[in-house]
Amino acid sequence: GGFQHVDARRPEVDCHVPTKSDADAEPGLTGEQDTAIAGMVTVAGLLVSAVYWVATGVSEWHSMAEGATLELKGMPKLRWGPLTHLQFWLAMLGGSMAFLHYYFLLKAFEGAPSTVLLPLVQVASVSVLFGSSIVALLRNEPWITPVHTLAYVLMFIGGILPACGGQLSALLQRSFWNQGFVSFAIMAEFALGLHDLMLSGCAYHAERSPDDPAPAPTPGSEDDAVESFEFFVWSRCSFVATFIGMFTFFPKLNSELRDLFSGRVPTRFIWLSALSEGLTVLGFYLASIAYGLFYQAGIVHAAEASLS
Repeated sequence: GGFQHVDARRPEVDCHVPTKSDADAEPGLTGEQDTAIAGMVTVAGLLVSAVYWVATGVSEWHSMAEGATLELKGMPKLRWGPLTHLQFWLAMLGGSMAFLHYYFLLKAFEGAPSTVLLPLVQVASVSVLFGSSIVALLRNEPWITPVHTLAYVLMFIGGILPACGGQLSALLQRSFWNQGFVSFAIMAEFALGLHDLMLSGCAYHAERSPDDPAPAPTPGSEDDAVESFEFFVWSRCSFVATFIGMFTFFPKLNSELRDLFSGRVPTRFIWLSALSEGLTVLGFYLASIAYGLFYQAGIVHAAEASLS
């Protein structure tokens, strides 16, 4: 089998279901089951975070002197609301896109190893690059400098080469794009690209004028950090809602979820996947900071793919 869901935000863990032709192989996780574990780990993470925030707030409240209020200072200050901020809905949509990214990419790994799939991440960076031009135009901010354009081209070409066996001409052949895992991988990365584009639009605010010839990546303001965190929180909530909805209303996914706990799959695969998912959540949080610090989402997306 291949490697399950390995991208720039996830460590490589070999817990994938073996090919059907290998009858003697030990049963492993299907793509749907690994996606379900991702949802459950995110649910657990949100619950633990909520308990921590409440406990911290209550502890601070008890330690306050006279005149204390019921405000729980341990709770994060979330300002976005469904009726007041467009960013709220962008974060919710971004969370759904992140979950679809998991689902499609894990399905792709049923047909190809990571050395073939990971370079296809670069395909989605093209949509992020051109999508960011719309965001920059609407906000009257710099799009991309010549030096960063060159950097992007080099990262794209160097990153896509392994997926086509070192022959860029393979990208022009229909047979390359007709492979099932390629379709799943591209859908997965376009979903992640939409997530990253909305994250960048909500979290980054240029600190230099459009006439500045070198809008280099500099540490964001305090507001940028807050908005990156707020996007992360709301997108994780949407991630969980999408997980619950899909695995509740789609019979095949519901059946895969029940089979996950039937005892067929070795427990160590489940724990390895859960550990990997926990690190993935950390990766998404760090990525939310990165997109809030740099003006060009396409560059960050391509850099992730190259590092991966």
